[in-house]
Amino acid sequence: MTLSEFIKQYREQHGLSIRAFAAMADISPQQISNIEKGTGNNGKPMTSTMSTYKKIADAVGMTEQDFLNMLNDNVSVNPEDEEAELARAIQILRDKPESRAMLSVYDSMDADDARMMQIFIEGIRKKHDIAD
Repeated sequence: MTLSEFIKQYREQHGLSIRAFAAMADISPQQISNIEKGTGNNGKPMTSTMSTYKKIADAVGMTEQDFLNMLNDNVSVNPEDEEAELARAIQILRDKPESRAMLSVYDSMDADDARMMQIFIEGIRKKHDIAD
């Protein structure tokens, strides 16, 4: 079973809309829609990070390992972990002069400020329906 098939089947069996399932998994409705269609916003085949798989497994009450074992390989897993993605994003931003000031503030944040920034960014992502 593919990730797409699993989500569609789970939603139908539990009477959930894409939006309701997305809220359960803490993933944007657009990303769930893209996973179900099998294509990203760019029209290319959809890939998901391990973080996405974990969120879905948690939402449906399965361990990550059991969830991944149930799926077949028809949906690609993006092997980059979140730390690698963050490091790459920071490097890209450091290369842009207009982003350097923002990054210097980021570098000086304590844990509480970083958490508040995370909440702010998650709000922006939801408002603009930006996928993970």
